[in-house]
Parts: sequence; C-alpha cells; structure tokens
Amino acid sequence: MKPSLPSHTRPHAIPAAALWALLLAPAVACDPEDSDGKKNQTEGEGSGSDTASDTATDPLPTFPEEVLGVPNLDDDDEDGEPDWDNATGSDAEQVPIVIDAALWDSLDAEASIAVTFEGDLDLIRVWNGDSLMLDQGTTTVTFANGDDLSALSVEFAAPMASGQLVFEASSGESWVTLLQAAPLILNHHLQPAEWVNAVDMGGGSYGNARFVDTFTDELGSNFRTVGGGEVGWDPWMQDEIEFGTFTAPGYRMDFVLDSIRSSSRGSLDPYPERYLFGPDFGMATWGSGRPSSQDSFGNLEVSPPVTVDGVEYPFGRIYYGDSTRFAMADDFQDMLRAQQVQAPFTLEIEWLCVGHVDEFLTMLPDPDAPKGFRVWVGDIDEGRSFLESMDATAELPKYDSGHHYSTAGEMLSDGALWSYNRDLMDEYIEPAITKLKRELGLDESDFVRLPALFENSRLCGGFALALIPATANMQVNTHDDGVNADLFIPDPYLRGNGEPASSDPFVQDFEALLPANLNPIWTDDWNVYHMGWGEVHCGSNTLRTPVGEWWNNARHLLED
Repeated sequence: MKPSLPSHTRPHAIPAAALWALLLAPAVACDPEDSDGKKNQTEGEGSGSDTASDTATDPLPTFPEEVLGVPNLDDDDEDGEPDWDNATGSDAEQVPIVIDAALWDSLDAEASIAVTFEGDLDLIRVWNGDSLMLDQGTTTVTFANGDDLSALSVEFAAPMASGQLVFEASSGESWVTLLQAAPLILNHHLQPAEWVNAVDMGGGSYGNARFVDTFTDELGSNFRTVGGGEVGWDPWMQDEIEFGTFTAPGYRMDFVLDSIRSSSRGSLDPYPERYLFGPDFGMATWGSGRPSSQDSFGNLEVSPPVTVDGVEYPFGRIYYGDSTRFAMADDFQDMLRAQQVQAPFTLEIEWLCVGHVDEFLTMLPDPDAPKGFRVWVGDIDEGRSFLESMDATAELPKYDSGHHYSTAGEMLSDGALWSYNRDLMDEYIEPAITKLKRELGLDESDFVRLPALFENSRLCGGFALALIPATANMQVNTHDDGVNADLFIPDPYLRGNGEPASSDPFVQDFEALLPANLNPIWTDDWNVYHMGWGEVHCGSNTLRTPVGEWWNNARHLLED
C-alpha cells in the first residue's frame, strides 16, 4: 500500500498505510546545504563520488542510485495552494537528477535510452526542464543519442512517496534510480526552539495579559501572538496545530499539521493558512469526520531519541492518547505509522476529562541522565506528601474561588477526593509509566515524579481535571545547544494573593528537583487556561530546529 495525499491537497484522500521504501547505499542527487541552510543544488554532487581525487580514478556512475526530496506541499508562489497543485518545471522542491555528462560517449552512436517510471505514479512527477516528462499518464519516454538529460528533476506530492526510474540503453546496459520522499518528522523537546506562538486573549479578569507578558519578557521577538478576535477567542494553540519538518540533502521544509478539531472560520482553524503556509512552510490536514478531543494535538507528543530492545530511534517515538470512548482519526493514525522513523505507540487516557497526554507528563533534557532526558510525570502519592508538608490552615484564595477548597487541610480531609485519586494512580498513571518504560526502553531512574492531584469533575461527566495545576503541562524552550532550556511552568498558586512565586512551597519543592540546565519561569495561566481545563502547553506552540539526517541515521527503520 502507498501514502496518500493529505486532504489539503486532495479532499477525498485514500487513507495512508504502511509504505514500501527500498533504499540503497547513500548516493544523493543534490548538494548539502549551503552556509545559510537554503536550498542549493550543484551538478555532479551526490552521484557516487566523494572527492575530486576519487573522481580521477573511479568514474561516476552514469545515473544516481537514488534521489531524495521533500514533498512539494509549501506555497512558493503564495497563491494559497500547495505548489504540487500548480506545478511548473522550476519549483524549488524539484530535485535534480544528476547524470554523468559523458553518458552518450560511453554508448554506441546509434544508441537510445528508454526511461520507465514505476512506483507511486500519482505521487511523483519527473520533469525535463519546464516540460512534464513522466507521471501517472506517461510512464515511458525514450531519448536519442545526444539528447540533453541535464535538466531532469523529480517532484513528490506526499511524504514517503517512493518509486524508481529504470534507464535501459538499446545496446543492453541498464540502470535503476530509486526515488524517495522524506518522512514527516515531528518535534521533541531536545530540539532547539526557534519561536513560540500563542493567542493574545487581552487583559481583564479573564484575559491572559500576564501570560503573554511573561513570554514576551523572556523571548522577545521569538514570541509571536495572534489577536484573539482574529481567531474567535480560541486560546488552544497547541491543540489546533502540530509542527514538524521535511528534510533531504540540501532541503528543509517546515511543516504544520492542521488538526480536524474545528472547521469553523471563527476559531483557530484558519490560523495556519493565514500566518504560516507559504514559501518553505507547508501545511496539510489528514483525517475527516466528526472530531473528538483525541484529534487535538495536545494529545500528540514525541519522545527524545531512544534505543529500545537494541533498535535505535534517532528521532524519538511518537506517543498519543487513546480510549474506548474516542480515538484519533484513522487516517491520521495511518499517516503517522506510515512515516516509520518514529514508530508511534498509544497511552490510555480514558480517565482524563480532556483526554490529552500532555495533561500529566512531559520530557525534559537532562545531561546527567543516562539517556539525556527524563520523563516528568504527575504522581498522586507525591501530591499527598506535599500537601501534608504544608501548613494545613494556610489560606489558598485561588483554590477557594476556583475549586472550593480554602486550605490544604480541606483537601487532605476530603476522603472521596483521595479515594478517587488513589484509583487514578493505580489504574491509569502507574500503567502508563510501565508502558513508557517498555516502549521507550526506560527504567525508574529515568522518571521524575511530580506532586499531582486531580478532581472528579461533575462538569465533565466524572472524569479527571487537574486540581493542582498540571505543572508537567509546560512549554519547553530549548536553547541552541539542545541541553539548556527555559521552562514556562503553570504557577500553582499554593499561597496567598499577592505573595511572590518564590514564597510558594510548591515552587520551592519543584525547583529543588530541577537539574542545573533547566530554568523555571512561573507563568500565570490560571483564568484562561487552568480554569478552562488546560495549562501553559495547551495554550502555546513551538517551532523547533530539525536535527539529524533520516537518510543517514534512520535507514534501518525504513527497510522492509
């Protein structure tokens, strides 16, 4: 089975499934990046020679063994449509097929070469300059001796599209060039953050001015906002979009997945088309039908690189929540699996009101950890121990108005609350930790257990909402070194009104757990986000720098 076009390109796309990807030894058809990281191709590179001296003794193969590229899903001409839909023969994402200039010299004078196109015929095109040469309608073309083959290029329509060109000379020689589109690779927290975005909900009692000011003060121009009035006052930036990248030798395309959570123009739904989609920034939607909360992208995360049972995952592994009530759209799950390099797995989120994996865990860089990161996860036992350490009579105004508990003592004395939380820990959180250990090759030393407490929400049918703000639901602003990071963490407000965060016992305990590479920035998300059933991570999103080369680092995951 083969990859499908995303619905942004083809509204009634066939669901994607597992793909074949026959890849041989590296011999690419375009140059590495130039100094500023932009697309740059130079004839002769990537066709099998390593150095000029090698060329002198070892002739270049007549045709490259493979051509790798990114799907042409950006909008270089800024006409509002993916470039694949309005193709010309000079698009930046069309990858040159670098052919030995002495090709005809090695053949008989009367020789011709037939080129046959095989594979995902509707997802790949071959151009000869500005002329479309091969596609699903024309699969064979013949060149006569002396014809110029220097302007051949390949264009892909979808991630993981694959095929081959078979070159057959009339004198009997033949060559095969494999064609492979990049997988879509989603981001993890060890990748450097380039910028963060959020919705500006304005000031006042139910605005997020302090939230916005905190990000602005710390990140400056690397923090971007869109006015709430432009997006229907929809604050859930994390849920609407997910960032990833397509890369190939000499190519980087940032990419935004637009979820199916909303189709209303009076929401964040049009945000990626208006503000992101353009040159070198593609977008698409996979999935259809009536969305559930599992289709929001707070329910879609990626681990840092791991090795599991001897198998290396250099780009980490995707994980997302699943339940018996709802599940992520089948088309979207198929697409994630089809990328192969990040091998998705699921966690049970049946117990959560909103039902997103970011509600109770995150993964943070830690150079002292054996695997370079640790999993920070909410833990009920730690939550009880923390509350027992507090002054039971200290007033908690935020909790009195928001959750009907005026002191820590009132929380501790609520037997039904603790019975409910004990069941959550035993039936859901511990099994999730066990599954993370198995799927990511972790052990207990790879986890940091955070104080957590959930309430049984009558407004949400008895499912769990964070009572103490879910501090794991943070924005991780990783620095260029991939190690140091600023953490924008929900302020727990376990203190009196007007008291600084530094006086908060929860803040003090949390900061004592942090390794030196992590800088906590306590962020007021109470009114818009916490009381709206989310936290800082839910209301922000982060574009990150791609790291690694799938064509070198992840071939073992692409082989049949």
